[in-house]
Amino acid sequence: MNENVSQAFDKVLLHLSRVERERNGQIIIGSQNERKFRYVRDCLSNFTRTVMKRDFLTLTFGNIDTYFLQKYVDYLNGCNIDNKLQKLRRVFREANADTSVFANIKLPIKFEDGALPVDHSIIERIESMNRSKLTEKEGLYLDLFLFGYYTGGSTISELASLKTSFIKEENLYCKRNASENTAVIPLCPEALYIINKYREMCFDNYLLPILTRKQTTGKQQLGRIKRVAELTNQTLRKVLKILSVKNEITMGMTKQIFIEHSLSSGVPYEKLAQYLGCSVETVLRHSEKMYQCGL
Repeated sequence: MNENVSQAFDKVLLHLSRVERERNGQIIIGSQNERKFRYVRDCLSNFTRTVMKRDFLTLTFGNIDTYFLQKYVDYLNGCNIDNKLQKLRRVFREANADTSVFANIKLPIKFEDGALPVDHSIIERIESMNRSKLTEKEGLYLDLFLFGYYTGGSTISELASLKTSFIKEENLYCKRNASENTAVIPLCPEALYIINKYREMCFDNYLLPILTRKQTTGKQQLGRIKRVAELTNQTLRKVLKILSVKNEITMGMTKQIFIEHSLSSGVPYEKLAQYLGCSVETVLRHSEKMYQCGL
């Protein structure tokens, strides 16, 4: 229980940075969770310093009692609490620390938030918008967002690994990060247009100009992917401001918008599961959620 918390985080981060994973025929070094655990560590460090008035570098697991953890939950103010506690609990387990302290924590009651719904109509507005206020690079990031939507909510990481050989008879075969399943996605005319638009900018048969010749190692490629994802979301904020849209929309929301629009359009569950690279049961859960929300 006296093990240093900061050092335990460092061990977890080091392990995640060395994880090797295969994505669409490529070996990528480094887990996407590394950034998320680093964020949780930094958040806990700021809380320890500003609220508890302690040095995070000397904090031990024994110091994190029920009072400390409850104060931390209150400090988070409802901001992704479950996810942050889940990752902190994993650090506890990795350090063989007692996790029973989490059992007595009172989490805030979750009310329906005031976030505005995002539906396909916003996608249509983005598709038809005047791009004169966007730079060339911002136009690329916006196209990556749209391509992610057209391909069933693909992430920037998934898009970065795509190559021309993954297209067969106008179907795109893409391995999903979350499930390791392969999605089979019919390429719509808009997706094909984006592919042709950036064909000359790509190298080594990549489908989209996300990775460049400068990224020669897995770590460099992972860093590039993270940066492009950040710039894509940054561009989306600018686009929504131009369109006077109050809704928040990020790259990570494309999958949900795609699912809801597909179900509303009568796409069969089996076909949608094929597009997403998931099970029919997963699609049914999304459908049930839509029904409960009155969508």
